[in-house]
Amino acid sequence: MILLDKENNSALLVGTAYGVKYYGVEDGRETSFCRFRCNYGFRESDFGDKEQLYFTCVAFGEKADYIAAVTDNAKPTLLICGRWEEREYNGGMKEQVVVEWVSVQPTFPAAKKKREEEFPDIDI
Repeated sequence: MILLDKENNSALLVGTAYGVKYYGVEDGRETSFCRFRCNYGFRESDFGDKEQLYFTCVAFGEKADYIAAVTDNAKPTLLICGRWEEREYNGGMKEQVVVEWVSVQPTFPAAKKKREEEFPDIDI
């Protein structure tokens, strides 16, 4: 899901984080930096194949540290509020969302099984 307001440069994304590249302060940087793609859905191509729809996102400081920690060995669903940004890069226009707030949608596969064991007569 995406809500994008280009006039006010604001964006709200809900999607899965892919390709997280994290650069911490130990790499000689003053603040941590993280770049990733947020998959917010699929569309069918002209040939009937599914294509991923995604936005490039960047985060700095504590938000970058948090995203790197929660995406380590996992692909969680993230809720991102941020600033929409367009910039020129190598002769072309690039679009990205600068993360200002992030939250993770938790997954509870074990909790669902436990509830089914405790309440076998209730359809979950």
